[in-house]
Amino acid sequence: MPIKTALLLITILVSATTSNANTGCNSPYVKANGSTLSVLPTGSDDTANLKCAFALAVGMPGAVVQLSKGTYITDRIVVDGLVGTLRGAGMDATVIRNPDYPVYVTPDDCEFVSPQSPDYAPPYLFIFLGGDYKVTDLTVSIIGEEPATDWSIFGIRDWLGHGLHAMGQFTILGAERGSGYPEANATFERVKIKGEITSDPFFGSNVNNAIIYQGFTTPDFLPVKGTFTVKESVFEAVGSANPAVNVRDSRVTISGNTYRDVQFGAEFGDLTNTVYEFSHNTFSGFAGLHSIDNCLGAAANCGFDSSSLIVKNNLIRGPNGVILEGTWANGTKGLVLANNVSGVSDAALYLGPGSNHCTVVGNGGLAVDEGTDNSITGMTKGASAQGQRIKSFLQLLKRP
Repeated sequence: MPIKTALLLITILVSATTSNANTGCNSPYVKANGSTLSVLPTGSDDTANLKCAFALAVGMPGAVVQLSKGTYITDRIVVDGLVGTLRGAGMDATVIRNPDYPVYVTPDDCEFVSPQSPDYAPPYLFIFLGGDYKVTDLTVSIIGEEPATDWSIFGIRDWLGHGLHAMGQFTILGAERGSGYPEANATFERVKIKGEITSDPFFGSNVNNAIIYQGFTTPDFLPVKGTFTVKESVFEAVGSANPAVNVRDSRVTISGNTYRDVQFGAEFGDLTNTVYEFSHNTFSGFAGLHSIDNCLGAAANCGFDSSSLIVKNNLIRGPNGVILEGTWANGTKGLVLANNVSGVSDAALYLGPGSNHCTVVGNGGLAVDEGTDNSITGMTKGASAQGQRIKSFLQLLKRP
């Protein structure tokens, strides 16, 4: 072998060995190549490998955690401060799922446990704290009748008479960045979120919240701020697809998604100085969009303050279309424009008593207006046959 060729091979081998060794992870399955951390599925429990890859990525701004084609099985993972990307090989090529056993969840009031505590165990597969990141080109699936151990928050057990066993895929919480409100910037693009229809008496499936952007972190329930974007994604058989709760100084964009057998396509509550947009989505399920006051505590937002709510160009099929409840204050305005609601069997639009100065331009369907100074054209005004029998998970968050 020529000396030049031999030296080149030695250099490549040393470089590859160093790259794998430097990860400190299980080198056959976690490999580093510059800022890309590739994780291969093991065919069994991938929790440790995924945790290790994320831990490395957190210390490497701009890092990519790259998953290959195949199925990854994981218990809960907490990711603190990622500035980078979690990327699969394609929406239907890379699948992450929960294990075959119930994932442990704090039995009562996990919201009062700090995310920094080793006892923090909320009913979600992935917890992202702070950060600025994108999740793209993969599927996250929850399987099984009871994917989580019995749990309750905000008095749900007392109210319902039993705990819950559903489990969400992602929860996004803010993290401190100096003074001010906790911050998180998250984008989900070309992601499929799947649950299973089960006998669950409340959600009707084994998923409670698929991807939730939320500002109820102990001890003060301060609002979260930043950006939350979900686009070109698919949600199947979940309770609430992408709620945003207790948010301020933010932009929330939910656009171009498909919802199948979903109880609530979009839910949101308690927004301050925030632009919320739900547009160009295709929905089939119970209600396309739902807003509500939560008012979780003195430090939290209560109702809608100085915000803009935009609902446009959606195709909605099911019993309920667009439900805008909650208290609108300090110039909060709504725009409901050009939604295709011909397949809605009851109220295509409901404006609650706290709504005001909402502009609606429709192309048919029943509109129920209990607010003040709302403008509705292109829809038939009347009373809802169903009335207020709507109960969502966000409503459960309101303490009894």
